[in-house]
Formats: sequence, C-alpha cells, structure tokens
Amino acid sequence: MTVREIRRVMNVVLGALLLVILVCVGILLSPLAKSRSQREADLQEMQAQFKDKERELGPSHGIDNKIGAAAVDIGSFYKDRLPAQYSQIDTALVKAGQDSGVQLQGISFKAEKKMVDDLQRVDILLTISGPYVNDVKFINAVERNKVFFVISSVQLGGSSNGVQLQVKAETYLKTGAA
Repeated sequence: MTVREIRRVMNVVLGALLLVILVCVGILLSPLAKSRSQREADLQEMQAQFKDKERELGPSHGIDNKIGAAAVDIGSFYKDRLPAQYSQIDTALVKAGQDSGVQLQGISFKAEKKMVDDLQRVDILLTISGPYVNDVKFINAVERNKVFFVISSVQLGGSSNGVQLQVKAETYLKTGAA
C-alpha cells in the first residue's frame, strides 16, 4: 500500500468517527436525551420502587423458619387450648362464672359437623345473671380462659338479680371428643 492509499483510508475512518461524534453530540443536545435532573429523578423513583418491593417481600424472608415455628405454635395451641371433651368446656365456663360472681342459668351445646379432620365446632348458648360489673368480669374471664372460646354475640336483658345476658359462643373439640 502506498502512502496515498493509507491517507485515503485514514480520511474515510476519520470521517466516519467524526460522523459518529456528531450523532452522539446531537443526541445529547436533543430533547431525546434526559437532563441530569431528570436522570436523578428517575433514579430516585427507581430507588423508591425498589424499597417498596423490598417491603412487600420483607415478611417472606426466612419463611422456612417461620413455617416451622408456626407448625410448633399450632401444635401447642391444639394441645393446650382446645378441649377434648364437653366436660372441659363446661368446667371452664362454670369456673369463670364462680370466679366472677355470676349465676349460670343454663348452658347448652350444639355440635356442628367436623370442619376439618381433627376439629369439630361446638356452638354454646348460655344465660348468666348478676350485677353488670360481674357480667363483664365473666365475659373477660371467658375470653382469657385457657380453653379457646369465641364470643359471637351478647344479648342484654333485665332480671331481679341485676343484668341478665344471653351469650352465644363457640369453641372447637379435638377429634375423638364425644
């Protein structure tokens, strides 16, 4: 190759590079390119979205440990809080009545079909009477009882002994309960 040919190739290469540089400068100066403040705003928005996604995923970190702990908690709940016999339900309610100073005038149980293989829902209807403060103490005692009770409704009435309440509640029996 001669010097002329090398010079011609070099001029073509330089021209192409100059054209590329002009296109890049044109893009940077055109409305297509974002300003620095726009890029910073985009970055802040992306960081905020990232933090939101991290917060959404936060509870799922260590989920395998949480599942194991939940299984243990469920097992202890079944063992410690769910009765295996109707007599345990009756005993808990009578004791709550005695401790709070109310008179239990009637307790009735109605067993529902099994919800899951090892649990059977039991609806409870009971009537109590006594001073208002004692009735409140009874409801609090039932809600805090070791036996798991859910009070679904309370109807208020009057009696010669103070206030009469008709309480609807429910609990769950473990499998094999009769």
